[in-house]
Amino acid sequence: MPGGGRGVISGLLTASGRGQPIPPARFERLQSLGSGAELALDNTFAHHRLEEQALTDPLTGLANRRELEHAFLRLPDRLPFAVVAMDLDHLKHINDRFGHPTGDAAIVAVAAAITSVTRRGDTVARVGGDEFTVLMLDATQEAVMKFTTRVHAALEGLSMVSGTPRVSIGACVAAPGSDTGLVQGTADAALYGAKHGGGAQTVTCVFEQMQPPLLA
Repeated sequence: MPGGGRGVISGLLTASGRGQPIPPARFERLQSLGSGAELALDNTFAHHRLEEQALTDPLTGLANRRELEHAFLRLPDRLPFAVVAMDLDHLKHINDRFGHPTGDAAIVAVAAAITSVTRRGDTVARVGGDEFTVLMLDATQEAVMKFTTRVHAALEGLSMVSGTPRVSIGACVAAPGSDTGLVQGTADAALYGAKHGGGAQTVTCVFEQMQPPLLA
């Protein structure tokens, strides 16, 4: 029977009369049962699509900010992690000179390049117009540097009408249990340093959780 509203077969309902014709009344009941099952499948597929849309960036297919927040909530509390903030350099120039469709194409290409070199289990999200965040699990400074190097190398292989896209990257490695909001802010500050250092580069740091002052 069709399901999901996409003209594909999602299930089969079979009946056998064991060599005898199926009575018309029973056949009608089977038709009614099939229609009910098809409706239930359609509702299930529609609900699944709505859930995906709520957690997915429509342009790139990456996780969106909401799904990234969910990923932070799922962080194992005994493993170090890293937040890698990325920003596409000179998007405004691309949009102004070549038009917004070309700018969108650059964003999609960068998203695909980042995803192609991301480790299994890490989360890649588009969190703004030209901003991406990667949440790396069980991350070390060495792993982060290898990852960001792979990102820059993947972009080097792209040839587009607007030129080869470049990204600035700020990364912050944190110990288990670190405040995720503060770690994100530290990664953003590192990204700011990369942008104002000329772009197309990576700035990394290690997060140091501030300890509350001791009471006398």
